[in-house]
Amino acid sequence: MARKTKNRKAALVLAAAFLLAAVAFVWRIIFPKRNEGDETSMLDDLQNTLTIYNPLMSAKKTAEAIIKKWEGLYLKAYQDSAGIWTIGWGTIKYKNGASVKKGDVITKDQAQAEFEYEFNQKYDFVVSRSKVKLTDSQTAALVSFAYNVGTGALLESTLWKRIQAGESAKAVADEFLKWNKVTVNGAKVVIAGLTNRRPDERALFLV
Repeated sequence: MARKTKNRKAALVLAAAFLLAAVAFVWRIIFPKRNEGDETSMLDDLQNTLTIYNPLMSAKKTAEAIIKKWEGLYLKAYQDSAGIWTIGWGTIKYKNGASVKKGDVITKDQAQAEFEYEFNQKYDFVVSRSKVKLTDSQTAALVSFAYNVGTGALLESTLWKRIQAGESAKAVADEFLKWNKVTVNGAKVVIAGLTNRRPDERALFLV
């Protein structure tokens, strides 16, 4: 019975994704110009999240999918928006404790190994530290957030504190959107990639 319910839920999610894709396609034909914050951007957020989210997938698999989507894979070190040398799927420090530096090059297998090491730390942190029961999609969203900002920032965030205080997902979801800046030369700067990533995490949190 439980398996049938899961399969039915998966079918509904996939059907919703196809429907949203069709609506978004027609919308863009009628209204080709998008303005920031309009209805098409909301459609995109939900459509992208439904593409990642599958009720038959575990929280770990869902978290891995959304993180890899936003981090991207780089086999040669590059500087991120804050000027930090990064490689692989968002790795800034290797398993051996050494920081990524200019000129570093790795293979895809090495990138996966580094990713799994940090990812498992972040996943275990979220699961073990939460005093309230989280759904799989909420866990995945918070692991993605922690992978990006760090566990220290997660613990100190109003987002985490409100969740642990027992507030509803709908009430706290907008807290994700506030984390779209990085510090550059001592000043907070809005980053387009984070501005796009946070609504995706928010939508996943609300699934």
